[in-house]
Amino acid sequence: MLRIAGLIECGNCEAATDGYLFNIADGRRFRLFQELGAGSVACSLDAASVIEASERVRADIALGCDLVVLSKFGKLEAENRSGLIPTFIAAMEAGIPILTSVSPKYANAWSEFAAPMFVTLPPDIAALDAWWMSANGLVR
Repeated sequence: MLRIAGLIECGNCEAATDGYLFNIADGRRFRLFQELGAGSVACSLDAASVIEASERVRADIALGCDLVVLSKFGKLEAENRSGLIPTFIAAMEAGIPILTSVSPKYANAWSEFAAPMFVTLPPDIAALDAWWMSANGLVR
């Protein structure tokens, strides 16, 4: 049985209170945004909650898994403000394949962080399947 650890972004992320990170291993939800009040122009991303979610996934990685799914390499990670960076590093150090997404806006930061240890896949199930088989040394 495939053991997956990681976080999936869920909810309406356009609304400043609806988005959350869903922990694949245990179903726990971590708030993605904080309420800053009317008129606030500050970033409403809840960095402390993202860090807590990241810590939980690192614990899941330490328990053992076959694949780490991280919703995205986003703003916090691109600006090197922690976020999921420690979780990416934990999976890389453990030699566990990571499946993530990267916005073109953060492609350069991703490349600086992860090169040469990544491949870019088209949004296609056959490409994902071929990547997974290759990552596990399987031939189809």
